[in-house]
Amino acid sequence: MRLRRLTWELLVAAAVVAPVRADDARPAEPTVVVRLKSFDGLKADFRYVADLVGQSEAAQQIDSLIPVVAGPQGLGGIGLDPKRPFVAYGVVGPNGIDSTAVVLIPTTKENALVELVNRFAPTPAEKGDDGVYTLKVPNVPYDVYFRFANNYAYVTARDKSALAKPVNPAKLIPANDTAVAAVTIRLDRVPQNVKDIALTQIEMKAADARSRQPKNLTPAEAKLQQQAADVLMQQLKMLFTDGAAIEAQFAIDRKSDDLSLQLSLAARPDSPLAGALNALTATDSLFGGFKGGNAGQVVLHAALPAALRPLLGPAVDDMVKDALAKEKDPNKRAMAQKLLNAISPTLKAGEVDALVGLRGPDSSGHYSAVVGLKVQEGKAIEQALKDVVAQAPPPPEGVTIQLDSEKVGGVGVHKITGPMDADAKKLFGDNVAVTLAFRPDAVLVAFGSDTGILKAAVESRSESAPLIRAEASVMRMTPLNKDAPPEAAKMAEKIFGIDPKGSDALWLTLEGGSTLKLRLSMKGKAVQFGAKMSEAGKSKKDD
Repeated sequence: MRLRRLTWELLVAAAVVAPVRADDARPAEPTVVVRLKSFDGLKADFRYVADLVGQSEAAQQIDSLIPVVAGPQGLGGIGLDPKRPFVAYGVVGPNGIDSTAVVLIPTTKENALVELVNRFAPTPAEKGDDGVYTLKVPNVPYDVYFRFANNYAYVTARDKSALAKPVNPAKLIPANDTAVAAVTIRLDRVPQNVKDIALTQIEMKAADARSRQPKNLTPAEAKLQQQAADVLMQQLKMLFTDGAAIEAQFAIDRKSDDLSLQLSLAARPDSPLAGALNALTATDSLFGGFKGGNAGQVVLHAALPAALRPLLGPAVDDMVKDALAKEKDPNKRAMAQKLLNAISPTLKAGEVDALVGLRGPDSSGHYSAVVGLKVQEGKAIEQALKDVVAQAPPPPEGVTIQLDSEKVGGVGVHKITGPMDADAKKLFGDNVAVTLAFRPDAVLVAFGSDTGILKAAVESRSESAPLIRAEASVMRMTPLNKDAPPEAAKMAEKIFGIDPKGSDALWLTLEGGSTLKLRLSMKGKAVQFGAKMSEAGKSKKDD
């Protein structure tokens, strides 16, 4: 009985959120589409997640309740089809408020669903000659309408003309769709005047932000900042004019034990935005071949828009002059100038190609880390650093600097040692040095006792990589969590095994091409481990 009442309430709620539509001139295709997996699919995914988080019994109880509340024939007996997905679509009208929304509920028997509606409605739904049912809802100043087509009940409110030509669900649901839930916004179907209103608001806020520009900028810095704001506005306009669709979807693949969230942007074919997205396709990164971070690693590769790069050089020159002018000590100013002159070509390049890698824990429970950055004239930077060290006063007591202390991967390494606090010793061990290595095209900084991670970075070769590629091992990262319970290591080994082989992995990628995609995914066992950790944390607080 409760499920039947809930079905009725959902039917009414879905209808009353549909905005008013004053005229019947609407785009042929929906602007917004919301998809939700079938009831059976949702039930199976819920059972899967419930098993992961230790709530299997709750899932079983829900399963056992369905025939009780729906009747011996299950959902089919009350007119609902548990094997097909739920869908909703909306059409944005030229005035915004004249938009419509339609909710699609999968059905098996029209009469059974109408009977269910009438069972809870104060007055029975009346079927018109056009096949549309009209339903009077208490305390609602407008009617709810529904009709049946394509084995779905189409539900809307206020304006029944939204049901005149029901959209076939096959046009709304991609083939082989595996998403648990998804929302698609078709930018190319938003009326132009609605886009113009949104752009006007954005331009007003941008103008307000420009009016608050700091007054102490040099002419070159002010020009760069102004151009950056203009480029951002151009990108937003391009999104509105050339954008085809934005989509967000959450998916569960029970067979591969994978959960994922993906955001994507597609452009109109052959448009400037399409060209911009294709320009973001995977390109070579200096660190694309790095595989040394078994605990985690991030490779980031991006560049400023071409319109900004010519302005970057003068702005960098002004910043260097300003920094040197503030230094009154002639010796310090000379050393700063040497370093800044060596670094300036990298700053003017307008490109970021970076690496962060973490390895561990080793047999002693310690980690090693490396950070890499693509540079211009790496050997010139190295020589400037050597010159500064040679001219600088002796380092503080307890700190030692050893230039060219050894070679790693055929590259000279410089070492800095000094006192560490208790937290650093716990993570990286005692007497650990900071090591620097300079390739002609990169500077690498490592910390920790395992020089293997520095060697892996020094020897990493340029390979194709997306804009962002991040990977992490939940099992190996757990000891870094100060709030982890003492039994965390044993819990991890029990769930993942001694060698997780990727079953504890988290991934984050951002890549361009025909579509710009941001994807976050994790393995189900990682979710299971997180639930166990949370449960242990609550027990610890209760104690």
